Amino acid sequence: MTVAHEQASDAGRRLLASLVDQINETNPTRIFAVIPNGASVSDGFRPFTVGELARAVDYTARWIENILGRPSRRETLAYMATNDVRYFIFVLACNKTGYRAFLPSTRNSTEAFIHLLNATHCRKFVCSPEKRQTVLELSELSGGLQISVIPSLGEMLSSRMESYGCPKTYDEEENETCFIIHSSGTTGLPKPVSLTHGCIGVIDRIARLPCPEGRKPGTWGMMKPNALVLSTTPFFHMMGFYGLIISIFHHTTLVILPDGPVNPDRILDVMDAVRPTAALIPPSILEEMSSSDRALRAISTLEYLYFGGAPLSEMVGDKLCKLTHLTTAIGSSEAGPIPSLAPLKREDWKYFEWNPFSGVTMQPLGDEMYEMVIQRGPSREYQGIFHTYPELQSYHTNDVFIPSPTNCNLWRYYGRVDDVIVLSNGEKFNPVTMEKVVEGHPLVHSAIIAGQGQFQASLLVEPDWNKWDEGRSARELIEAIWPIVQQANKIGPTHGRVLKSKIAVASQKKPFKMTAKGSTQRHHVYRDYAEDIAALYSAADSEQTAEMPKDTALHSMMGYLRNTIQSISDMTVVGDDDDLFAAGLDSLQTLQLTRVLQKAVKSRLPEADTTAISTQQIYAHPTIKELASLLVKILGSETNGHANEMPRKEKINSMVSKYTDGLPLQQIDLRPREGGHTVLLTGSTGSLGCYLLDAILNDPATVKVYCMNRSVDAESRQQISFLEKGLEWCPRRQKRVEFLFASFGQEKMGLAEAKYEELIKSVDTIVHNAWKVDFNHSLSSFEAVHIRGVRNMVEFSLRSQHHAHLHFVSSISTVGAWSVKNGTLIPETPVQDPDVTLPQGYGESKHVAERICATASERAGVPTTILRVGQVAGPTSGSGVWNRHEWLPALIATSKSTGHIPTSLGFGPVNWIPVDTLSTIILELIEARRASQPSQRCATFNLVNPSAATWSSLIPAVQRHFTVTPVELETWVHDLEAIKDPSETEIAAKPALKLLEFFQGLAHDDGGSSCPFQLSKTKEASATMRTLGPIDQPMLENWLRQWGLSKI
Repeated sequence: MTVAHEQASDAGRRLLASLVDQINETNPTRIFAVIPNGASVSDGFRPFTVGELARAVDYTARWIENILGRPSRRETLAYMATNDVRYFIFVLACNKTGYRAFLPSTRNSTEAFIHLLNATHCRKFVCSPEKRQTVLELSELSGGLQISVIPSLGEMLSSRMESYGCPKTYDEEENETCFIIHSSGTTGLPKPVSLTHGCIGVIDRIARLPCPEGRKPGTWGMMKPNALVLSTTPFFHMMGFYGLIISIFHHTTLVILPDGPVNPDRILDVMDAVRPTAALIPPSILEEMSSSDRALRAISTLEYLYFGGAPLSEMVGDKLCKLTHLTTAIGSSEAGPIPSLAPLKREDWKYFEWNPFSGVTMQPLGDEMYEMVIQRGPSREYQGIFHTYPELQSYHTNDVFIPSPTNCNLWRYYGRVDDVIVLSNGEKFNPVTMEKVVEGHPLVHSAIIAGQGQFQASLLVEPDWNKWDEGRSARELIEAIWPIVQQANKIGPTHGRVLKSKIAVASQKKPFKMTAKGSTQRHHVYRDYAEDIAALYSAADSEQTAEMPKDTALHSMMGYLRNTIQSISDMTVVGDDDDLFAAGLDSLQTLQLTRVLQKAVKSRLPEADTTAISTQQIYAHPTIKELASLLVKILGSETNGHANEMPRKEKINSMVSKYTDGLPLQQIDLRPREGGHTVLLTGSTGSLGCYLLDAILNDPATVKVYCMNRSVDAESRQQISFLEKGLEWCPRRQKRVEFLFASFGQEKMGLAEAKYEELIKSVDTIVHNAWKVDFNHSLSSFEAVHIRGVRNMVEFSLRSQHHAHLHFVSSISTVGAWSVKNGTLIPETPVQDPDVTLPQGYGESKHVAERICATASERAGVPTTILRVGQVAGPTSGSGVWNRHEWLPALIATSKSTGHIPTSLGFGPVNWIPVDTLSTIILELIEARRASQPSQRCATFNLVNPSAATWSSLIPAVQRHFTVTPVELETWVHDLEAIKDPSETEIAAKPALKLLEFFQGLAHDDGGSSCPFQLSKTKEASATMRTLGPIDQPMLENWLRQWGLSKI
């Protein structure tokens, strides 16, 4: 709860030194701190009163004036000493004498010290005897310092002299420096931060900041008067000095540790001796204490336990929150504490909820990450940052957060913007959580993940040298910690996974540099280990895999493949006939597997044709058994891996029959539904899915939307995606949406019986948008989830009370091989001939699904609509982004790197539709089909832009942002083909290499689907389609900006 203050009406306008004098006059026996009697805890502790504090400040002010003289201007005076109450005494004495007290960290490097002394124009230094030698060395290196040794506390208190006085008022001093600290220097040299009296006044005033009804402030130190607060943070750090300030402003009592190393035993000894009400303890020490029964008993006696400066292990926090109120302290050197609310539930200890009056806003960074930005209010009375930087209207903290998956008001600290690693493909991730998991291994002291600008992440591990002998091999340590790295990979994003071959071990001669808060100075480590990190990326695909067996028996090759795939992907063991891609093998891992197998085959049989092992061949042989058979044939010089396969056309028709033979022969009487509509939308968290959900919610006829996705965290992902795309996500909309976790290929889509029946009774419209977009997978890889899922959607419609209309989001790849011999126009009707479908699994799977829908309408009367979607372009709005992994951003990024851009794209005109516009068109078609479905059970719409553009007309938009010379597409592709065995760095710079087979297909395209699409029915049903304009240069420039490829 908030606490009362002496002269509370003046709160925020009181100078610290003046307030100490005022309290000394009215209540000199008030206890300011509990201080140690000596260097050991066994020496005991004693109360230190405000009267003693005032006397020591006056003595020190006289001493400074006598030794150094009164400054003629605001002169800087540095101070470094043992960590005791004299830090506060010194600062207040400087306030009285007119000096600017500067408190550098005792842990700074010599380089940092010299930099800070120069930056603050400091030539005078006060120190305790213990620090005199350090300051003398600095004096020699910095061209000379005037050095003075501060009196002992006993000497300060032994003399009684007249009050020094504090003649200045708050109005005179508000914008003047109270004292100077500095940043941690995590990303480079530390920078000095001058904290004004106005900024310090915010700490005084902040307890009066209003809270919502029934809530309490979460800012550390906001406790009842006389509470004993144990702080273990050094006083040269703002978090440590803050404890001294709140003892004066908020009437708490600070417990000061004896000077010396801070460790669990020392803290516990102090807690036993003093019995504090609350404690502030660094996360690293809490993690040590969490395994001690003695520590857990001591923590359970606290009313509040605060931590800050670095993340706390979730496992440790979950244990400690059951013993006391565990709360994260947050703030910065520049801003002071950030006002938050105390958690309503103890288990929410890891989250922040911002006080609505704090000015905090969360601005999306992409990839589900947000930066805390403080917006200036009408007054800066509760915003210290705008005293430090009075010229600003907003302040970017560089602190990154992610929202709670269950409560959008709760935010979890995720690291610094500087921590965020941006891979070469544009994917972002914060490595801190993964690093903390690795650091949980007993052999690991610190872990740092690297990968900025690289194709994938790497890991640098600093062993605990008390437990690890540097004479042992790095490989031995890597093997020992690999299981916990695998755990870290599971909690991190897929694109942030660390392979075993991308781990390096630090040297004892180069310890990781740490900040005063105990966190690793990431960028210093990157610099110190630049060569080691570069070595991890210098050789492509040095993955340690099992040796290829000497015999070529099928079972031996299957065992080899299983071990190789596990080493590359961390995949759990799959069956011999299980689809690897359905089990989770991704495109990056497929590329790595291709290289490993090519090298292994070449090593085993130098004359073997390794071109037979391509990514396309791996996609075409998606099981361990099929892939093993391919290797056996290659090693036996039988490179044709398709000899015994069923012909393509027969395979497609067979799959259609498999999922339509059981459909009933019946007719359904379709009647318009009165009242609002209930929609089942699948794949709502994807790009098109987000805009579809937005469009559906914009329709006043929509009563409810069930969003069915294959991820358990779909709701939080939806919220984040809406925010990133600038779409509205508010309570009014949220209450109309329900998220369901589904397995489309399972019976009843994996839903509980009661929920399935609820949908059966309410849903009248299905928009089936969920489909894996991967042009490399074979048809069989789409069967278990997607094709079976379409059949399950048909079954749902057959059972549904309102005969739910199934709108299937298909693709023009189903007619991508259409030629003039098939007709001069690609029709707006279902197509039965597999030969007009592009020969790749994605298009074939959509073709099968289209025919399932058409057959369900013809035989069973199920109302269906086939939405044959063309190229979905980026949004027309400034927010959102066209997926960076798709072919066009890869083409443009590669063109920027090579300096050449293709003059054509190999196929017909640029008839793309922006994603937000496409969602509007689809909604219009849904509304039109509600009227036409009784007379037309199945309708097909071709969704391509009727106002086509040319690629050559768009190239100047690219050339305005970087220099590229147009070349023929064949030449552009040939240049990529000439890059043999590219390194990861080269792939990062030229992402089109990952899609080389796709671009080869474009270059060798003979016109393909050069026939125009019939669009009359689509335009008749959609007003937006009728008036749709072409893709133009401003649109492309907008997408360049969103991809980070523009010059702006």
